Amino acid sequence: MPYQQNHSCLHECVVACHKFVEVNALGLTVAALSSYDSNMRAAAYFVLASFRSHLEGARFREKNQLLYLLDAVQNGIRQPNLRFTFSLTLYIARVAQQILKPEEHMYIKVNRFLLSHQYLDLRKVPGFFQLFYSFDFEYKTEREWILRFLGEGLRDKYCYELYDYQRIFQVILSFFNSPLCDEGSQSCILEILQNAAHVTRAAYELIQDHSLLTWILHILEKRFLENKLLNKIISLLHTLWLTNLGGKRESKNQSQENRKFLPIQLVNEFLYVLITLIKHIRTNLDLAKLTQFFSTLHSVLEYRAIVVEAFKEMRRFTVNDGVLSNKEILLLLHKWSIIEKDLQLQEDVQTLAQKYQIKELLIKEKNKSQASSHAYHRIRKKHEVEREDDTAADLKVSELEKCRGHLNAIFAHWEPVFPAPPTRHQGEPLKSTDLADETVSLTCASAYVVTQWLIKSMVEHSLNTQNVSLTLRWLQNCILPHPVAVQEVLRDETLRNNIFKFYTQICEASSGTAELFKELCSFSSIMLRLMDAQGLTNNSCHELVKTLCLSAMTEEDANKKAVCVFLTSVYIGDIWLGAQEPDMLITHVKLICSSTDDKLNDDLETHKQGEETIMPLCKTLHLAALGH
Repeated sequence: MPYQQNHSCLHECVVACHKFVEVNALGLTVAALSSYDSNMRAAAYFVLASFRSHLEGARFREKNQLLYLLDAVQNGIRQPNLRFTFSLTLYIARVAQQILKPEEHMYIKVNRFLLSHQYLDLRKVPGFFQLFYSFDFEYKTEREWILRFLGEGLRDKYCYELYDYQRIFQVILSFFNSPLCDEGSQSCILEILQNAAHVTRAAYELIQDHSLLTWILHILEKRFLENKLLNKIISLLHTLWLTNLGGKRESKNQSQENRKFLPIQLVNEFLYVLITLIKHIRTNLDLAKLTQFFSTLHSVLEYRAIVVEAFKEMRRFTVNDGVLSNKEILLLLHKWSIIEKDLQLQEDVQTLAQKYQIKELLIKEKNKSQASSHAYHRIRKKHEVEREDDTAADLKVSELEKCRGHLNAIFAHWEPVFPAPPTRHQGEPLKSTDLADETVSLTCASAYVVTQWLIKSMVEHSLNTQNVSLTLRWLQNCILPHPVAVQEVLRDETLRNNIFKFYTQICEASSGTAELFKELCSFSSIMLRLMDAQGLTNNSCHELVKTLCLSAMTEEDANKKAVCVFLTSVYIGDIWLGAQEPDMLITHVKLICSSTDDKLNDDLETHKQGEETIMPLCKTLHLAALGH
């Protein structure tokens, strides 16, 4: 027998067996049988054997039932120092506690189960089917008991394998959408899945073998979900993604051929489910869960871009490169405008929704009045608990900042698609062209609103180097190649001013950050192209400054690069603000050429080595200015 009566315990040290079970000391000892440490398990077996010897000499009502429980456990053990799954040790501990509570309904159920089994089958969850499919009058109590046990008992892959062996996941996933499944049972089932999602094998197999993402999608297609349920679904998706992703995003240094990627189909499934979830986002959702949602969507888009890029490098075929439609982007903006109470953004999105009849975005008057009523109650409540709300407000600001950062990255992964106008043969109607024009208009309007939000976010909030890089890359790749989008952006004076503010911020911050300095080179190139689009090129230095900017982007010498960037930024500051000629630039060029200005020499002291190389270009700029 793996554990047997041990008479080495001192008889004068009598153990209060009833108390030992009541305070869950027996449960703790049994739990140690699931330890990965063989010495820990051996110690637990020793304690159990000692406890059994004391139990035989004890006198209390539940003694025989506890002895029967220990015998059933002992009879199920087939090898010395066997490791139990944690689920089984929790079951044994729960049953031992339940034996001391004869007034409860589950007392009868667990005793009946014990009396009908001579040994505990360690390959199954004891009594699962009897309790889950109970026809007893107290069937809800029994089902809740076993579901809570399943959730709390799932800790590792061995617990998952135990459940999967009995097809428990198939049972609970099917039951979730049944009319018989109440809110409490749904909550328990999601808790089981949440714990399973932390286990690598479970997180993958539940999606591949049990179509868990499709199952979640079916839930999300309902018109309305309670906050509690929605919070749990967001957590489940977040955990499933992170567990499946594992260390794959940390393997960037490996060659593309040697890297292991998640299947692109799996990534696309996650993306589709998350996009479907957007419509359920609302203001009273838990902010921590909202952050999890945006974080997960950001991570999926980022990883998908890495996979698609790697496939292209390996010349592997990929389809549907584009993600996020115009309507989905506008829906995200709409949800964010409500969360952040950005009335101007709400108005802009509603204007587009009305113009292009986007039903998902149209706010009914009834909803507006309800929102006003909720706002009144929130203000009233704030006055009642002002001190508590100060702390809550700080937490809210912190969470919103995290959400904004993720949202910034999400928008930067959107690639607006401007369809080419269809070729029209003679005699064909113009209807198809009109449709294409409307699509271009919606895409252009969406791109404008996103640009407006991205730039405003950068100007009004602290700079994040990664998001700065993503935003500039998005402007470079998704806006500048499309003249219609560029003109839409430049038509807005406020947006033009914000772009220049953003540029100025990067100029000021780049002096202390190498990464931001690199982004400043790219930003200068973007600014020059935007100036081209505005026709701000009728001066003597524009083409030469473009050459200067290009050399800054390709120059390897840090000192030379710094001087090039500095002179380019001075020129942009002159012309963007409306000067006919770059007077400030010309002044600096004169000073560099004459080398007579001490202040300039102080400003450029770290770049003196670059002056010899930059001097010819400065002289060229000077001559061009004189010639003009």
